[in-house]
Amino acid sequence: MTFSINSFDNVSSGATSGPRIWAYGSTTDSLVTISQSGYFNDIKFRVDRNDMIFVSASDGVDQLKVTSENGQTVTTAVYMPSSGGAPNNATYITQTASSDLPNEQALALLATGLLKNTTTTGVLSSAVSGTDYQPPLSGESLTAVTAETDDKILIQDTSDSNNLKTTTVQSVLDLVPGGSGVFTQLKTTLSSAQILDLLNTPVVVVPAQGANTLILISSLTLSGVFNSINYTGGGELSVAYDGFDGTAMYEAIPATAVTGQSKITFPFPLAYANVVSHTNHVNKGLYIWVGGVSQFATGNGTLDVYVTYEVITI
Repeated sequence: MTFSINSFDNVSSGATSGPRIWAYGSTTDSLVTISQSGYFNDIKFRVDRNDMIFVSASDGVDQLKVTSENGQTVTTAVYMPSSGGAPNNATYITQTASSDLPNEQALALLATGLLKNTTTTGVLSSAVSGTDYQPPLSGESLTAVTAETDDKILIQDTSDSNNLKTTTVQSVLDLVPGGSGVFTQLKTTLSSAQILDLLNTPVVVVPAQGANTLILISSLTLSGVFNSINYTGGGELSVAYDGFDGTAMYEAIPATAVTGQSKITFPFPLAYANVVSHTNHVNKGLYIWVGGVSQFATGNGTLDVYVTYEVITI
């Protein structure tokens, strides 16, 4: 902390002349400390004419009274804030560190980046990418991955509330949140092990869509993929809700859909109206299995099942 005295003028009673000097001093004490009354009592500045001694702070703003050895009293202005200034021990935020501010927080000591404020304390810190904010996106550095149907997508509602909302990838695929009457195509590939066990274990081709939903099939297509060994035996295939226990949508699909090489099968849905309990249809998936009594054997190819369907809410 450096302080300076502009000049001393003769102001004592009866004096016709007095010292006129410049005085400078420095100390490591804080501004609050040197501003206290009586701080300068023991500090002297030797000049050509007299020793000048600081006695005490005056009642005036930014002034100190000075007394010389011969008893003359003079007043001078000093370059330091008055007692009404901000205290140096407050919790300031500065650009760079200052030794005069013991409780400061210097921004220069933080890592380069966005600032994060801490509630209640007001302490600043460097925000963390990926934790405090979304990392910057670059098309050149992004890795392409397949979205899952239950992944969330952020959308903005501009019709009324202007709020941010979420929906799922499946809802976008269905073109409306939750799905309601928009067609979706789904491909399911049956492995060789699944084909060989279709008589005992149905395979889901469209999973259940949730409470109060009903899957309505528009079309079904089967495509056998030959490997090196033909399937033999087997029986007619069926596609129905809830496996063995539900209502069939397609029946009597010929076994050649599996045993034939490079065959595409276009089954037709049942041509009658089903009047059944909700429990047989609502929130039920669609399955394929062998509806006859004979199991497929020996083959090692796969079977692709394409379903075009819509989901309605009951």
